[in-house]
Amino acid sequence: MFAAPAANAADPVDRDPNPGSTGSCGWVNVVPDVVHRGDVVDVEANCRNAVALPESDVLLNFTPTGEPTHWSATVPPKAKRGAHTVSITCAENTCTKTFYVVR
Repeated sequence: MFAAPAANAADPVDRDPNPGSTGSCGWVNVVPDVVHRGDVVDVEANCRNAVALPESDVLLNFTPTGEPTHWSATVPPKAKRGAHTVSITCAENTCTKTFYVVR
């Protein structure tokens, strides 16, 4: 018998597969993942055929950069401290990443 592979504790991605998914969205990331109010961050996704821009409970002004799956976004000056999320919906999955506003 073969054991199932162990989950990677370092895996930063939460995946919510949509019905019939083949895994077109592998991950989304915010760099840096600990930010301050007013910062501009990079958002990157491993996503084929994104349905729309990324969405966040706090990030504003998603602006495409020179690469098709990269955006810049702004942390508003009045963002609440703590954990926040960014997600992107690709053709078949939604990927979500948590990042933190510290001040």
